[in-house]
Amino acid sequence: MVWLMFVPFYNIVEDFFIILNVTRSIKQEAQINQNLEVVNRFGRVSGLGWCIAQVVALSPSFIGEAAGFIALILWVVHWRLIIKVNALLMSDSLEAKATQVEFN
Repeated sequence: MVWLMFVPFYNIVEDFFIILNVTRSIKQEAQINQNLEVVNRFGRVSGLGWCIAQVVALSPSFIGEAAGFIALILWVVHWRLIIKVNALLMSDSLEAKATQVEFN
């Protein structure tokens, strides 16, 4: 279904759903995973801000250019958070594998 990202405007709308679902998933995982206790933001604000700025960037004016720049900044902020969460999840996974090796 990746090819749907090439359909005009579908990719913009889908980004909103992806952000909402990923933030919900991270929030649920944080409730059961102690490694994610240090995460107090789940990326909803930066992710939705990025999506909204991406839509505003379609306007052909200075506002569109500014929104494009803001979208780029929010995209970087959002992905830095996601990378941090992935690293925390990987550390949990590595600890679990080490525990399995010790018991075997």
